[in-house]
Amino acid sequence: MRDGFLDGEIALHPGGVERRGQFVSDTPLPRKSTDVVIEIDWDGTDEELAGYEYNTRVWPPHGNDYREWHMPGSRLNRCGRRIVRSSDVNR
Repeated sequence: MRDGFLDGEIALHPGGVERRGQFVSDTPLPRKSTDVVIEIDWDGTDEELAGYEYNTRVWPPHGNDYREWHMPGSRLNRCGRRIVRSSDVNR
């Protein structure tokens, strides 16, 4: 939190496109008990948010039931309030 969001690097598929930034979603998605959820207040427009869209609930082949965006850390650092929540928010 002190240093803000950094741009991690991820290969989306074997041999696929590498992207830099952070994935954020409209639903807490901790996968392990050691994961942490950070709540962010989006301060941009809906149009700007759409430009970062990655998963819109029907993204094949996953068919996830949440929306997801991939954003540069520098953009996330300009967002408002950030709250750290424990990983048990889904319980």
